[in-house]
Amino acid sequence: MKKLNMVLVGEIVLTLAWVILALLFQNFQETGFYYWGGFAFGLITFIVIILVTLFWKTKTLRNTTELGYLPVYFGWIYVIVSISVNSKFLMLKGDGPLKKLLVGLNLLLLLIYLFSVYCANKYAERVVAQTEQIIGKTEKSVNLSVQLAGLLSMAKDEDVKKRLYALKERLDYSSNMTQNFTAGYEKEFGDVLHQVEEAIVNGSDQSEIIALVEKAEQLWNIRNAKNSAVK
Repeated sequence: MKKLNMVLVGEIVLTLAWVILALLFQNFQETGFYYWGGFAFGLITFIVIILVTLFWKTKTLRNTTELGYLPVYFGWIYVIVSISVNSKFLMLKGDGPLKKLLVGLNLLLLLIYLFSVYCANKYAERVVAQTEQIIGKTEKSVNLSVQLAGLLSMAKDEDVKKRLYALKERLDYSSNMTQNFTAGYEKEFGDVLHQVEEAIVNGSDQSEIIALVEKAEQLWNIRNAKNSAVK
């Protein structure tokens, strides 16, 4: 947000500077359609990019923030090209055969800019949707790993700790993508981890806790086998 505000301030300052220079260094007795047309389209250029910066918001995530600035980058390119073109028309005197070129060229630049911003926005939306989908598919494995880390901190028996540590290593080195055909095993795996937690809290026998850990290992092995078999 702070970066966008700085961009907006920069655009406003540049607009004012260009308008002042265009009005100061001009002999109004010799101005005609070229001057006023170039001045009007130059002003429209700044107004359009300011409005786009203010109101055309692109959805982003923390790791896709740069995509949200694509319209800003396109805006500066549009400004540079448009102002370069219209500044040349400001220096032409009177009227002439280039009226249609002035109007047509400015309309073309405006359409290219708006279309570029639209495409950038759609691209950002696709990337965000794909990123959210990946995050959703990896969230379960991350939560299970955190759950296992909690069990490791709770366990006092060294043999139980070793089994839990080995299981966590296996989980961390496994694919972290949840698929439709693995979701059930992951849920059951999480339920068994809850049973292990209860057994540790209740001070159950080592053999009972290790038996639960072995059950969790079997479930995770099946889950990985399913994941490997179906690509």
